[in-house]
Amino acid sequence: MAKYGVEEETKNLMTYLNSDDWTTVAELDSNQEFNQKLAQAIDPLTQKVMGASGEVLVDQMPIQMTQWIRDSTSLWIKNKGAGTPTTEAAVTNADSQAQIAQIKAAYENKVSTLERKL
Repeated sequence: MAKYGVEEETKNLMTYLNSDDWTTVAELDSNQEFNQKLAQAIDPLTQKVMGASGEVLVDQMPIQMTQWIRDSTSLWIKNKGAGTPTTEAAVTNADSQAQIAQIKAAYENKVSTLERKL
């Protein structure tokens, strides 16, 4: 980091990403609010390293990337990483849990139907 002169920007970003404020953003904010706050957080670093705003970079990210960042916040920052017991329910929102339950039920039904045919 010293080679690229981004020590301060990296330190500030990591301090924010490890804060309770960021965890709250990742868990409770809408996708739009999350993206705006992520863009603001990375902007000083992306400006210095890439000459691009954080907003431009986040706007180019696929939704899967921003969701991965949200999930990683819960798993690695809030829950302190590997070795900490967690569940799928603890890292997914209510809508995702409902979708997962529907998919699971559909596959269980298919398996049950196949077993009866055998």
